[in-house]
Amino acid sequence: MGSGLILLAIVGAWLAVLVPMALRRYDASNLGTVDRFHDAMRVLSRRGPEDPDAERGADEAAEQAHGRLRDAASS
Repeated sequence: MGSGLILLAIVGAWLAVLVPMALRRYDASNLGTVDRFHDAMRVLSRRGPEDPDAERGADEAAEQAHGRLRDAASS
């Protein structure tokens, strides 16, 4: 009975040390991913269109394609 309690105390001590350490590493690895994603999105949000006319042309092409699909679906 005494050796079982000693073993239980050793396992409890290991868990008390290893679980918080594993959680800290997991949080740190996720935080790094979030920081990299945040920085990437911030850079993307600052960038504007290189050619505003090209963006307008793409919008018009999308509207024309949508109109053709709508016409094809209604007929």
